[in-house]
Amino acid sequence: MRAILALALVFLSVGTGCSSPTLGVGRKVYHTIPHSGFLRGKSYHLVFMKGAQEQSLECRSHAKFLDTQLKAAGLIKAKPGGAADLTVLILFKSESDDKIRTRYTPIFATSGGQSSFSSTTFGSGGPVTTYGTVTTPTVTSQVGGVTSVESYTEFAVMFAMDIISNKSGEPIYQGAAGSESEFGDTTRIIPILIKTLMHGFPSASGQFDQHSYWLESGNRVQNWNR
Repeated sequence: MRAILALALVFLSVGTGCSSPTLGVGRKVYHTIPHSGFLRGKSYHLVFMKGAQEQSLECRSHAKFLDTQLKAAGLIKAKPGGAADLTVLILFKSESDDKIRTRYTPIFATSGGQSSFSSTTFGSGGPVTTYGTVTTPTVTSQVGGVTSVESYTEFAVMFAMDIISNKSGEPIYQGAAGSESEFGDTTRIIPILIKTLMHGFPSASGQFDQHSYWLESGNRVQNWNR
């Protein structure tokens, strides 16, 4: 249990960043699984690392979604109270931090182009007025700028999973996926984190990779790129 917490803290210290409407998700994985089919057919019990999360209807919903992902990877959920090959420890984490940022907006002006002129000369025959146009190259240049200060809330959302071999009592998989962004809707973000962590399960050990998700208004997922 301490191992997955340490991995989660390391992950969150990396940060993924985000600017609307793209949600950046980072993933870090370590494991000793010899090949992708090694866990196929193995049974497991799912355990919340924080007992209070087991009472949360939202966390239960996320856990059920994880069950579907583990099933797709070939694992079998053991019956309550029955024997199991593995224990899957999971942790959901969400924190918010109020921040201030400065924005600088440049101001541009355009000069040049076409202008008209008139010229009057006086002679023995009276005044003569000449009309014409003059064209100069158009040039756009910055003439100043406006600095503004605004406040915003940044949300750090994380999902971590540790798989323990019940035979040896040792962890065989530790992974975490998370995001730091202005999107704080965990009902939408955590399923994305689960899907990211389970993509290509168990994936390569000892790697950190990043994924980008495009969001519509309301934080609804439109599509995602791996």
